[in-house]
Amino acid sequence: MAAIVGDVFADAPTPEERRAHLAYDALMRALAEPGEPYRLPEPGLAVAGECLLDLEVSFFTPDPEVRRRLTLTGARPTTPESADYLLLPQVDADTIADAVKASAGDPLYPDRSATLFIGARLGSGGRLRLSGPGIRGRRDLLVDGIAWSFWQERERRRRYPLGWDIFLVDGDQVVGLPRSTELEADPWPM
Repeated sequence: MAAIVGDVFADAPTPEERRAHLAYDALMRALAEPGEPYRLPEPGLAVAGECLLDLEVSFFTPDPEVRRRLTLTGARPTTPESADYLLLPQVDADTIADAVKASAGDPLYPDRSATLFIGARLGSGGRLRLSGPGIRGRRDLLVDGIAWSFWQERERRRRYPLGWDIFLVDGDQVVGLPRSTELEADPWPM
């Protein structure tokens, strides 16, 4: 039975714990239903990363504020090639190099693939056609702010169980694209 301190339960979650739980729940639901948007408890890449990172993982981000917040988790900042998590505010023609350096795992250790959090605009832009586990038939997703060549690289590197798990973050909206999701991207200008 929980102890009561004043009129508050002593084991009630703190606001930070509640925020982390809500973010984690949104991320897991987003992976379970690829292409469906879910709401994070606050906008931005940092809240999405904070609920997953801990002392045993590494991350890369070019964003100084996201880096500051994620360092507080105990996770180690590193290079894109060796990071477990990449948090990228954008992936356009100028910044795609960091994204495509991410590990896609290897046949002996597919779990060594990176998870990518990418800032994007959902609901406009180029059309991605999704299929695979968690999707009935096909699902279309409109995405803007990500270079089309990134999707080409994603498909080239995806040989299930190898590949990247990707979260697209637009404000407080998140969409998951696990490596098991098949994706077709029509060319679009960037």
